Amino acid sequence: INEDENEDAIRIFENSNFNLFAMSDGAGGAGIYCKEWANYIVNNQPEFPILSDEEANKWFQKISKSFYELIKPTVNYDNIFIGERFDSEGSYATLLYVWLSKTEKKFFISGIGDTTLFYFKKTNHNYSINLIEPISKQVSLEDNPELINWQKALEYPLLSKSVDYENGDTIIICTDSLSRRIVYQ
Repeated sequence: INEDENEDAIRIFENSNFNLFAMSDGAGGAGIYCKEWANYIVNNQPEFPILSDEEANKWFQKISKSFYELIKPTVNYDNIFIGERFDSEGSYATLLYVWLSKTEKKFFISGIGDTTLFYFKKTNHNYSINLIEPISKQVSLEDNPELINWQKALEYPLLSKSVDYENGDTIIICTDSLSRRIVYQ
């Protein structure tokens, strides 16, 4: 694949309370500027887990507006198809945020779509799957994933789920292709 065609985005950073991980997959088959949208949402992860619908909606409205204001001046309206798609369709992407606590053996996860966190619990030198989120919300792996779009209201819950872990447990975060391969194994 040509690097310019890749619409996946990832960011790893930290603050005083958490190690933060963000991943998104721009849905290039729907909308326009999906790569830019995926990059934008990973770079605008909240500093703390999302604990209420009101907080999620406020955050989403803020980043949607700022993304629109950033991209709108760059849209080539001389090409009617680009301008029309931007105005009518917006941009789509999956989203996965993880906050790993620095003070407790706990992590928080928020996600929409098929960019997925796999949590493997270690017991007596064996690993067992303990959590698969958010792809587990889909009825079938062949279903279209839930997506977020800056042009639409937040349609899916984004509340953070809290998970306790132990030393030796493993977390894998990946986008759709690898997620499906892991699930099918």
